Amino acid sequence: MNVVCWLRNKKGFTLIEMLIVLSLFFVIVSFFPMLMKTVSSGYQIQMVSSQQVTTFFNHLAHDIREAVKVEVDENGLVLTKSNEDKFRIELLPSNQIRRTRNGQGHVLLLEQVTIFSCSTSLQVVHCQVELNSGYSAKKSILIPYGRKGEEE
Repeated sequence: MNVVCWLRNKKGFTLIEMLIVLSLFFVIVSFFPMLMKTVSSGYQIQMVSSQQVTTFFNHLAHDIREAVKVEVDENGLVLTKSNEDKFRIELLPSNQIRRTRNGQGHVLLLEQVTIFSCSTSLQVVHCQVELNSGYSAKKSILIPYGRKGEEE
């Protein structure tokens, strides 16, 4: 008889059980707005600014100044450093400019690019970049004395 009374008193939840369930519920619900914002916005590409293009040209100028040999081909630039490492800077079909070292690696330099072209004349490398937004920029970079740029 005592067991029957004990089983009847075990109906329902205690206050502590309810508080634990509510606290877990509120923790999970607190992440909901952040999750919805991520799902609704998805992956958005920000517009490339002129400052990013300037930074790209500054990196390019630094690489050219360090190069022993500068070659221009139909795909972009090939820079040979003093330790025989070859760096290729090229435009990909995905509208991104990347830099590889000895055919390996992948360093993204600039996105949303429609045109990337370079040419050499005497001791100067002339490069042009045009973005999807229509923004266009050109830069002429002096090859250090005694180093030669070659055009194929």
